[in-house]
Amino acid sequence: MRNLSFSKNNILLMLFSIPFFLFIAFYISMRNYFLFHTSIEIVTIVIGFSAMVASIKTLNMSNNNYFHFLGITSGFTMIITFAHVITYKGAAILTNDPNIPTQLYILYKYFDCIFLAISFYFINNKMNIKLVTTLSLSFIVPFLWIILFSNLFPKCYNEGIGLTRFKIISEYLFCLCYIVILFFLKFKKTTISKDKVNLIALSVIFKLISSIFFSFYIDVYDISNFIGHISNFISYCLFYSVLFKGVMFEPYQSLLNKLTLKSNELEMLNKSLIDAKIKIEKEYTNNERLINFLPDGILIVEDGKIVYSNKRFMDMFNLLNTDKILNKNIFSIVASSYHSILSSRINALDKTTLLTPVIYEIEVNNKKIFAEVCSLYTNNKSKDQLIMAIRDISDKKSAEDMKLKLMEIEKSEELKNEFFINISHELKTPINVIYSALQLQSIYKGDVESIEKYNDLMKKNCLRLIRLSDNMLDITKIQSGFLKPNLLVENIVPIIENVCVSVVEYLNFKNLSLTFDTEHEELYSKIDKALVERILLNLLSNAVKYGKENGNIFVNVYTEGLDTIAISVKDDGIGMQLEAQQKVFLRLQKLDNSLSRNTEGSGVGLFLVKSLTEIQQGTINFWSKFNEGTEFIIRFSRVHGYEEVCATIEEEQDTPLKDTMEKVAIEFSDIYN
Repeated sequence: MRNLSFSKNNILLMLFSIPFFLFIAFYISMRNYFLFHTSIEIVTIVIGFSAMVASIKTLNMSNNNYFHFLGITSGFTMIITFAHVITYKGAAILTNDPNIPTQLYILYKYFDCIFLAISFYFINNKMNIKLVTTLSLSFIVPFLWIILFSNLFPKCYNEGIGLTRFKIISEYLFCLCYIVILFFLKFKKTTISKDKVNLIALSVIFKLISSIFFSFYIDVYDISNFIGHISNFISYCLFYSVLFKGVMFEPYQSLLNKLTLKSNELEMLNKSLIDAKIKIEKEYTNNERLINFLPDGILIVEDGKIVYSNKRFMDMFNLLNTDKILNKNIFSIVASSYHSILSSRINALDKTTLLTPVIYEIEVNNKKIFAEVCSLYTNNKSKDQLIMAIRDISDKKSAEDMKLKLMEIEKSEELKNEFFINISHELKTPINVIYSALQLQSIYKGDVESIEKYNDLMKKNCLRLIRLSDNMLDITKIQSGFLKPNLLVENIVPIIENVCVSVVEYLNFKNLSLTFDTEHEELYSKIDKALVERILLNLLSNAVKYGKENGNIFVNVYTEGLDTIAISVKDDGIGMQLEAQQKVFLRLQKLDNSLSRNTEGSGVGLFLVKSLTEIQQGTINFWSKFNEGTEFIIRFSRVHGYEEVCATIEEEQDTPLKDTMEKVAIEFSDIYN
């Protein structure tokens, strides 16, 4: 922008033009003083109002309150000057009294001096335009009314005589005020540039000269008055030149300086941003390399959607780009059986701690893996993000599965070995007994009593072999699904009672007593009578084998609600320890696995009982406490109504007692002294 500050050349040019201006003005004043006075005052008024308008318009563009104050107050001084022009000798618009224009001049000078002195306050302080306007009008309006419409203002001029004492003293006061202002300009430290201070000082000097010449004229048209007006006009020209520069030109320069400064700041900021961007990109690259170096796949989930995937995760699923994974719902890649765990992780209340690792099955790009996932919540742009570190453990899980299968195989082999040992023992014992009995028979051929004794012993061991073979066949049929129960509606009470009566003679083995009790004489259920007898015989056999000497066995038939029949077999025998209770219904399990045990058995009885109960749609439960006894409870559904029951009874005949006794003999074949 063009440099608008006043240089020495400008001042010299102005000084050379002053003599020419003075000559023209003097010539006009000699020809028509009123024209000279009116012209020079009107030009001054136009300049003053222009400065006021410019100051108001540029008030928001510049912070130079000093020049704005001078510009605005100069407009108000022009109100007094305008009143002075229209009342001057020759115009006589409001009055013909030559004293009034002089009074208005004195009022203008007082206003000018007072507000010129006040202006120094606004060099370092903010201006309130409303307050300045109110104070200016409060000063001007009352005094204009006093001068124009009353005789209260002191007289300043007597035509033909000259100036009054008040007028002359006032001019001296103005001179003193201007001198003080010059001292302020000389010694007061301000932010105003030196060339502006010099022009303001020069303007004040011409005001001082003007006051001196206005202090001793006699006629309003004489030479002294002319010099005073010329000096005052030059003062205004100098003042308004610096004022226009302060409120018109300098704001743009100031704005340009601010823009330049702002541009430099923005350029520095942009450079800083570029440096920060380069640094962030470098850090991002390093972080990306670090993340990709990790052995785990990394996913970042925001609002349930995947927003980031590292290269390791993509390599896990043979992904060439991130299009197939980004913006996908995290639940879409996790198997549905794991959704509840994942949901609890996403909705975790505590988002400040590292979540414990969990196992997920993840499928992406038609490839499934088992993954161990560690999760951590972070916050980015006021949004929660779930960072998931994913480690492929498919091989580890396969190895664990193989290990479990190997353990199961080993356990199965162990059970088989134990089973074969038990079976061998079960087979070898009766075979040895039979073989020994045969040898003894050959020795005691003539002893009938001994032969009968050994024949009875061989029979009992043959029954043991039959029982063992029957159990093994039934287990095979159940596991193969070939054993089908013959379900008929039966009265279960006499069936249970008949079995209890049939086993009484075997209770003598341990001097046991058996108590049968029932709440009802008739309880009907859809069952296989033969299988129910076999179940009960097996439970009673166990109660006898594991009962205490002189103990008790209780068999109770009762109802639970309206639709359930319960059969309880309870003893007060040795009971079972907790370890034994956990495997009581498992196949090939025995409470006592030693070969020197007190009771015989293959370890398939209770497994078979449970299987035979369940194929009849029944259930079996037990309670046991070590050294206190055991209770087994079998439950079947109850059948209501007698028509179907009667029809069944007509078709089926009671099982002969002989058949029941044979079954008892088979089931109790391993109970002997």
